[in-house]
Amino acid sequence: MFKERIDFLPKELIQNQQQVMRYLAPYLSPNSAAEKENNVRTKLISKSFLEGLHVFTQDIKPKASYVFTEIKPSPNWLESKEGLILLPYKHPLSNKANHAILFATTLGSMIDEWILEFFKAKDYLLGYMLEAIGLAALQEIEIRVRKAFYDIIPGENLSLKKLSHTLCPECQGIPTGAQKELYQITEAHVIGITLQRDLVLYPLKSVTGIILAGQDLTIFQEDQCLYCNKKHDCLYRDKSKEAENKFLSNLNLL
Repeated sequence: MFKERIDFLPKELIQNQQQVMRYLAPYLSPNSAAEKENNVRTKLISKSFLEGLHVFTQDIKPKASYVFTEIKPSPNWLESKEGLILLPYKHPLSNKANHAILFATTLGSMIDEWILEFFKAKDYLLGYMLEAIGLAALQEIEIRVRKAFYDIIPGENLSLKKLSHTLCPECQGIPTGAQKELYQITEAHVIGITLQRDLVLYPLKSVTGIILAGQDLTIFQEDQCLYCNKKHDCLYRDKSKEAENKFLSNLNLL
């Protein structure tokens, strides 16, 4: 078992506007015919993206902390090879994992302060844009944690490097109470995260999660929802690539 902390460069997390649009789209109403003709909305969105990106790269300090460990397969809980019970909950993947990475990440509180300031100034598009940039950055951090996990797993046997979904409290069969264990094990307080009494993380742009690896796991696919317990009311249920492209096309941004 070992731990590591990472400070990310904001400019490396957000590469282009398209990366952010899937998170901005739900905040926007459909274009009118006039807007499509003169490209007013496209220009406004591009301008807001550049302004939001400037704020993000100048003032936001993304951080992550993770713990990598070998796993002792158990049907009753997630246990490290050293005998430490990482999560005292049953999960269908617990007895199939050989390795795990538990992580916490945050963008800090400054991003929400900026968003609030933009809303107070009634610059709603810029506020929503910075919100979308933050969500895209958190996703990119998760992707980088997954890659680091894959590279850390020892050996050349690729079957042992099958990665699960990212399992988060209140999603994919992980109870909300798991937030306590994840917060403690990842030492999230060291990167500036506070766990509230109601188990909400602060700053708000903070996430904890677990990724498992093992030869008996189903290979992770981005649109696969096998382990989610919110199939009927999931906010992103219809966000397949086809639906996403259609949505962005309606916004005249593809």
